[in-house]
Amino acid sequence: MISPSAFRLGLAGSICVAAALMLSFVVPEAFGGWLAGFVFWSGLPFGAMVLVMMIRIIPGRWGEELGRPADAAMLLLPLALIAVLPVLAGLGALYPWAGVTEHGFRAVYLAG
Repeated sequence: MISPSAFRLGLAGSICVAAALMLSFVVPEAFGGWLAGFVFWSGLPFGAMVLVMMIRIIPGRWGEELGRPADAAMLLLPLALIAVLPVLAGLGALYPWAGVTEHGFRAVYLAG
């Protein structure tokens, strides 16, 4: 059961994240911060995933000690998927060339 103080803290954090996301649409340059945050915080689950894949193919006692913490860290992968959604929403603000339709030589060259 979640304690009332933890629930209030989680609710306050969710409200702050929602407000920051809405403000990012007003100031599109703020999506760069979302991208930096995603890259920073997704390093742990993706690094753990690589470590688990290495444990599966390289035998040794080290796998027994690192396997459980790495498996636990991999449980953060769905949160990394949620964290990339604001970045994908502001892709046009981050990269002006995203979604631009080119004509002529550039369209042929970039399509192939």
